[in-house]
Amino acid sequence: MTGSLARRFDDVARRHPDRTAVVDSAVTMTYGQLRRASAAIADDLGAAGAGAGQLVGIRVGRNAQTVAAIIGVLRTGAAYVALDPSCPADRFEFIRADAGIGLIVDSSGDTDRPTVTGAAVARRDPLPADLAYLAYTSGSTGRPKGCLITQHNVLAFLDATVPLFDLTPDDRWTVFHSLAFDASVWELWGALATGATAVMVPTPALRNPAVFARLLADRAVTVVSQVPSALQYLLPALARRGCTGPETAPLNLRYLFSVGEAIRLDLVAELRRIVSGPEPVVVNMYGPTETTVFATMKEITEADLRSGIRSPIGHPLPRTDVVVVGPDGSVLPPGEIGELWIIGETVGLGYLNRPELTAERFVSWDGAPAYRTGDLGRWLPDGSLAHLGRLDQQLKVRGYRIEPEEIEEVLRRTGLVADAGVCLGEVGPARFLTACVTTATGLLDPHGIRALRDAVATTLPEAMCPDRYVLLDRLPQNASGKIDRAALVEIVRNRLAAVTTAFPPAGRRDVDAR
Repeated sequence: MTGSLARRFDDVARRHPDRTAVVDSAVTMTYGQLRRASAAIADDLGAAGAGAGQLVGIRVGRNAQTVAAIIGVLRTGAAYVALDPSCPADRFEFIRADAGIGLIVDSSGDTDRPTVTGAAVARRDPLPADLAYLAYTSGSTGRPKGCLITQHNVLAFLDATVPLFDLTPDDRWTVFHSLAFDASVWELWGALATGATAVMVPTPALRNPAVFARLLADRAVTVVSQVPSALQYLLPALARRGCTGPETAPLNLRYLFSVGEAIRLDLVAELRRIVSGPEPVVVNMYGPTETTVFATMKEITEADLRSGIRSPIGHPLPRTDVVVVGPDGSVLPPGEIGELWIIGETVGLGYLNRPELTAERFVSWDGAPAYRTGDLGRWLPDGSLAHLGRLDQQLKVRGYRIEPEEIEEVLRRTGLVADAGVCLGEVGPARFLTACVTTATGLLDPHGIRALRDAVATTLPEAMCPDRYVLLDRLPQNASGKIDRAALVEIVRNRLAAVTTAFPPAGRRDVDAR
């Protein structure tokens, strides 16, 4: 295993200096150009004091300069924290303070070279020298938590995953997801590690499936990763354009990786119906951020579409193992439902500044690092795994793992509601992040809803802002006085089905699949 991600990139760049490494809406960079650009950024960072054991923030853009910035940070020995400019200011400042970020590389604009601001700060508790990145996920206490992922974790993941597929330097990968979302690690480094091209998807294509469908054809994309909630809107756009029919050049898509949330097998079937040429291989990838992007994979076959298994996740990746564990910590036999524990080289180091939570979730299994996922699963008769939901109430929305308690706490802090409960509401194939609220007056008019939306948007990223608001007299409770989540889901299902009693949608957010 090559010792660092920067060295891994340099090895590829030396072999393919003139191949296209990354393209955005305005710029094309070869591997040689990207190597030089990242070295220049590393020089700027080094002059500002960046080095091993430090965290550098990157204000990311959907451009080639952001890729250069990531590699540049890694060249210095520091680790990066991706800061999405669309993130609300409050969350941006929380992450910056929690991570102790002194240096920030701003690659979010259209300048020829990212700017470096700030100065390196001495850390009271130095971080591991080979840390690659810090990725923030939603936290059940109302504040996000940062997952510490090392370069060894990422290299082990790449070495285990890339050989499983027929990936070549001629491939063109979309980088669709936010650089702050760990699915982008696969999109970006899957391309760079194989000498392929990373196609940075511009913001208009993120928000408009028709534009994204056109980009797939125009850029001759061969590898794409999508959360199912985005794929459900992309498929009609492909069908409407005739991208897969005789009217235009057929799609070049070879692989479609389903990521971020439970796979929708009905969407896989629909994809196969609309593709007139060679069908892309559809692979379901499962794994939490804490275990470096993915831990298992399942190539979806016709048999899977007929099996009745809702979310087949297949087998552990090489260098990884999965056990199904009962409440007493014992390994359960095939067929029994328990918690999925992931074991191996891709398990991260824990959570930054959260020793108690780290001790609870990051454990040891026969001397190897392991992570307790909180996900339910079981072994199937064929020796593969099925994912069966969450032990707790954590939600998967638009590819993001979301703790409803975090949204509920933000809603309560607005002062506009007395209490709040958040869940996913389903109406047919549509899924809506729904906030059930109570108020002191028992009333919530459209002006109040607008005020709530505005207040929440100042603190939470867009993916965590509720799509629907439902007013209740009181939240359902269980015997212990906690929110009865199952009852809440049932109430929301009934309310959303009777659309005249549900509050109006938030415009485009109901179809925003990012």
